[in-house]
Amino acid sequence: MHRRDRPIIMITTGSNNYTDRRGSPATDWVVSDLYAKRVDQAGGLGLAVGPLKNGERESERLEAICRTMNGLLLTGGAFDIPPDLYGAPVHPKSGPFNHPRTQLELDLLRAAIRDSKPVLGICGGMQLLNVAFGGTLTQDLSLLKAPLQHEQSEPRSEVGHDVEILRNTLLADVIGSSQLGVNSTHHQVIGDLGSDLVVSASASDGVVEAIESKSHPFIMGVQWHPEAMAVPEQQRLFERFVSEAMRLA
Repeated sequence: MHRRDRPIIMITTGSNNYTDRRGSPATDWVVSDLYAKRVDQAGGLGLAVGPLKNGERESERLEAICRTMNGLLLTGGAFDIPPDLYGAPVHPKSGPFNHPRTQLELDLLRAAIRDSKPVLGICGGMQLLNVAFGGTLTQDLSLLKAPLQHEQSEPRSEVGHDVEILRNTLLADVIGSSQLGVNSTHHQVIGDLGSDLVVSASASDGVVEAIESKSHPFIMGVQWHPEAMAVPEQQRLFERFVSEAMRLA
């Protein structure tokens, strides 16, 4: 097989359903171009992938995507993971939910794990990683005692708070520091940690800010949005991720 010059990174997207000017229903895939920009800067080729209503052909499509991708980037979005996936009732402050997207991301994630392909989960993508490994989520920050401000009013390009990076973790090796300034735009957090996962960074109030796999070569999740922060420390996440994917290209 011909070796690719650039590894293919599948970037998950949200959907925008609307009625066009002719009155016909339409759906657009929607995702920030910053994800693809950071992947490109790191030497990868980012391709958007979202859910389709293909019926019986959907499994065929998914298998083709899984064969093609060298790495999976699970992005965040303005939705929450359905609590039934981690055995909890819906809290009044939980939601909205995007069942088709969540199912697609779970299918792609399971395939990436099966095929030992690298995965980077960002914000809601990190939370999905935890749920996929059997963990739970706290459905709103109001359920915690005296948390930091995790939904900053400043732009995502600015630091909201610092996180402490744990020693002897993959994240510590990637970042090269024990502290990192991050942005913060979430209202749900990790509850019980999933199996085969370790915490690799946390905030001063105890909120889990990064997780990683104990056994997989590269499965990492971060609660912040590194793609929105144009600093070398944040770009290192994408560089290591793409470098791991390059081994499979």
